[in-house]
Amino acid sequence: MLALLGLSAGCGSDPSPGSMDIARQEPPSQEAREVWFELSERGRVRLQLWTGALQLYRRPDSTVALLRQGVRARLFDPEGTFRGELVARAGTYWPEKRRVLFQDGVELKVGDRHLWSTSLELDARTERLFSPGFVRIQTPEEWIEGYGLEAAFDLSWYRLRRITGRVVVPDMDA
Repeated sequence: MLALLGLSAGCGSDPSPGSMDIARQEPPSQEAREVWFELSERGRVRLQLWTGALQLYRRPDSTVALLRQGVRARLFDPEGTFRGELVARAGTYWPEKRRVLFQDGVELKVGDRHLWSTSLELDARTERLFSPGFVRIQTPEEWIEGYGLEAAFDLSWYRLRRITGRVVVPDMDA
């Protein structure tokens, strides 16, 4: 379910290189400024999104929304409890797939866990995060960097390739 919460009309934006093919092919079906919307499941909020500018492209087989001029997301668990916040400079949202690709200056905070990347994809159906590129994660126990992230929404688990970093190892004599 997609609910638009605060839509004010506007025009023009600054699409990122990844969305240039969409923007070059056709004009948007709808444009708006200062947009809040949320994804809900069984009446419970799972994700709230805000963007400074939205361009909506409707096609016969799909819909895509380009999110520009800043993106903020608030993540919620299945019970509707707030879990974390994400910021990025731009994004792309596919409503039918319930997927959001955050781009450029991505930062996710979930409690005492932080993640930084240039690109992060959020899949609301599987409650997972993905990034093919470089990712940095900081928790109270570790500071690690790597590539090819797959993780839970709340960063309770994650997988990386080519990892470097520091990990706190408990004292075995204690």
